[in-house]
Amino acid sequence: MNALPMLCMFVVMIAVPVVISYALDIPWNAPLDMAPWGWWLAVILLAGMVLGIGTGWLLGILLNVLAANLLHGWALRKGIRVFWFKEVPNDWRLAEWRGDNSFGLREAQRQWDEQRRKGVVRGIIRKGLPWGLTMFVAVGLFPILSNPSAYDWGDVAFRALIWTVAGGLFGWWMWLMDRRPE
Repeated sequence: MNALPMLCMFVVMIAVPVVISYALDIPWNAPLDMAPWGWWLAVILLAGMVLGIGTGWLLGILLNVLAANLLHGWALRKGIRVFWFKEVPNDWRLAEWRGDNSFGLREAQRQWDEQRRKGVVRGIIRKGLPWGLTMFVAVGLFPILSNPSAYDWGDVAFRALIWTVAGGLFGWWMWLMDRRPE
């Protein structure tokens, strides 16, 4: 995944909770579990953030396609094939310069087969759980550390569970998005 979709993912992911909290008149940095319907709101915000990640990812791909079209004169179809389907043109492959134009595809197929053989659980552990742990520390643990008297170990355990599940879903999604080469 390149930088523009990643940047768009974080912009949308941060904007969604801010807009929802403003629309519902929730004070900035207020603990949600103290508000009426707080846990439901937390689930809605988490779902909004996950939706924001997907939306930002798609927006980033669209911006990449448009930038390649405007700056490099690519046809939109070529941009979609490269950025969405990850189809690298043959003339971009190093193996092409050596006269073996099938090498890049064979190597990509070998890597994909190896990744599939290792399984989805390993993909989730390698990609999703680090993301979930990072989000737990940044979003779940920092508010507790800033005001420890307002929380108990049950809050910590619940937040850890939420971010572990979210990380697992994120890892599963990323594993599915690593599509097999054609």
